[in-house]
Amino acid sequence: AFGMGIDKPDIRFVFHTDLPSNMEAYYQEIGRAGRDGKPARAVLLYGFEDIRIRRAMIDDSNAADEQKRIEHRRLDALLAFCEASSCRRQVLLGYFGETHPPCGNCDQCLSPSPTVDATDLARAALETVVATNQMYGQAHIVDILVGRDTDKIRSAGHDSHATYGAGKAKDSSFWRSLLRQLYAANAI
Repeated sequence: AFGMGIDKPDIRFVFHTDLPSNMEAYYQEIGRAGRDGKPARAVLLYGFEDIRIRRAMIDDSNAADEQKRIEHRRLDALLAFCEASSCRRQVLLGYFGETHPPCGNCDQCLSPSPTVDATDLARAALETVVATNQMYGQAHIVDILVGRDTDKIRSAGHDSHATYGAGKAKDSSFWRSLLRQLYAANAI
């Protein structure tokens, strides 16, 4: 993907073969395509290893803990965009505080992903976030939902919460995805 300084008007395709660092970078890079007003396509390819590497880069950096939390939230926002089941343009612009009707051009507008009713599961996730005073990250919330026995959960008393272990029928990746989608929907 192109970065700053590229002002070629007839770029038709922008391919990311791994995760950009954050939504701001992604927006900047895909903005290089279609500057002449003609249709253009952006493709983002990533896998779980990309997520693991990006998280490790944040965790292993010399940044202060607060900055690391900020970077993790920015990465979560990018992943929420990647996993969105609604118009990607709406999610992208929503990240920057803008609203827009569905674009009619993105993959989700043209061929929506199948969805399931996860209302009860989302409720359990949101109840867990609220019950923990909205102070814990995604990993801890998932650990509570799947009923992991960790020192952090025990010391905070979260093993006595009503949703502790309530989500053990689903694996951690399901819960992470659901939380990212709730984030993308501005429910969290």
